Amino acid sequence: MIAVGAGCVQPELLVDDGWAVGTVDPGDDPAPPCEQGWWVEEGLLEVDTGLCDHLLVSQPLGHALLPGDVLSATLAHDFLTADDPAVGHVVIGLDGVSMWELEVPIPGAADAHPVQIPIAERVPAGTELSVHLHNHGANNWRLTPPRVE
Repeated sequence: MIAVGAGCVQPELLVDDGWAVGTVDPGDDPAPPCEQGWWVEEGLLEVDTGLCDHLLVSQPLGHALLPGDVLSATLAHDFLTADDPAVGHVVIGLDGVSMWELEVPIPGAADAHPVQIPIAERVPAGTELSVHLHNHGANNWRLTPPRVE
């Protein structure tokens, strides 16, 4: 963490806006990722699954994670729709290893899901942080910039 002033602590961001199509997928779905339908706006990774129903993006960590750190973010989605009932699947991983996973039934109400990944051993700077999202239907998802607390 970074100390800011006397007694004030702010979480430190782990990545910047440099998400790119990923190469190591921590998810369980072998479909190739799309290269459109996602963007970064004001730090948020946003996905329109009407254009991209299978996202895999990644980028290297800007600094090391230490035992006791917690990788934190928030994953949010609007009301989820699909022609047939389905499941939205999100996996966040480090070097292809699943660290956090969520399945959300579709259709479903808009919601926000806290991401909290406790770090048990040192993770070097440059380790690939990846986000895998698979969703049937035209829906919108957002991930806040991952940070360490």
